[in-house]
Amino acid sequence: MSRETKLGIFAFLVIAGAIWGYNYLKGNNLLSRTQVFSAHYENIGDLMVSSPVKINGFQVGSVTRVYLDENDMRTVVADFTVRQDISIPTKTTAVIVPGGVMGGAAIDLEFKGTCAGADCAQSGAILAGRQVGLIQHMMGGGEIDDYLGKLRDGVSELVDTLTEMSEDGSSNNLVGQSLYDTRQILSNTRVTTAELAIMVERLGTQMQAIMNDLQTVTGTLKSSNQDIAGLLANANTVSKQVVDADLGKTIENSRETLKVVEKTTAELGKATAELKTVLSRIEKGDGTLGKLINEPELYDQLKTTTKNMELLLQDVRLNPKRYINVSVFGKKDKGYDFPAEDPAFVPKK
Repeated sequence: MSRETKLGIFAFLVIAGAIWGYNYLKGNNLLSRTQVFSAHYENIGDLMVSSPVKINGFQVGSVTRVYLDENDMRTVVADFTVRQDISIPTKTTAVIVPGGVMGGAAIDLEFKGTCAGADCAQSGAILAGRQVGLIQHMMGGGEIDDYLGKLRDGVSELVDTLTEMSEDGSSNNLVGQSLYDTRQILSNTRVTTAELAIMVERLGTQMQAIMNDLQTVTGTLKSSNQDIAGLLANANTVSKQVVDADLGKTIENSRETLKVVEKTTAELGKATAELKTVLSRIEKGDGTLGKLINEPELYDQLKTTTKNMELLLQDVRLNPKRYINVSVFGKKDKGYDFPAEDPAFVPKK
């Protein structure tokens, strides 16, 4: 055999092996006869080309193609192969199941019993498709429902127990006492939160009023900038005058004035003491003024003398001839007639 023939045979084998390997990776075994089926899904998850097709965990084929249905772009079509020697019923369901915790997916063919003749699906048929999750695949539909039911009942009982324990403040159970304390803390926190909300609302109102006042004050200061500048200028002038003034001399004069005031205050105190002494002597009856104030007889005599002087002056006014007698021709004076109402005897009103 020539060299060229050997090269041609080798090249043919390499090309054939590459074609077989490529198709094998796609799930097509060119060395074995297979059947081709399809299934429609709303979501295929991690299913991809070359994913295995199994019956009760035993691989019987692989996925060859995954694409969108041209008539319904929301439906995904998966084509897969099954070994020729395996007959599957027409009511078989192609269920996409998770491949495991590491990811991936597979098609599990579910059916009941065996088939024969027309009851078997022919190559090219479209089977019913369905997808399940990892937990449902591991436990089964009925088992997971029972598990969820038991879990729901257990959680409900646990919640009821914890609720009863949280309402019993006299419980000796550490968990129950902790739950009761936690409930009281939450209740107090709720009340405190409500009070804080009220305080924050009031504080917000007060802050708004303060901001309004600040805005008013700022506006007033802004409008009074010229007056403030004048006050500062006057303050600078006064400060300069104070600096220029002879403060030492002013302080010395102030000291002299204070000395005079102190001397006057001392003399005033001395005069006050003397006045207290005089008043004390008057109160004791010493001296003329003291006797006048403290002896009622002297007061009564003065009062009587004053009354008599008043009567005398009144009588002189009413009867002057009684006290002054002038006779030009030697005429004799008439006698004195007392008036009907002598003031000396008429009580003073």
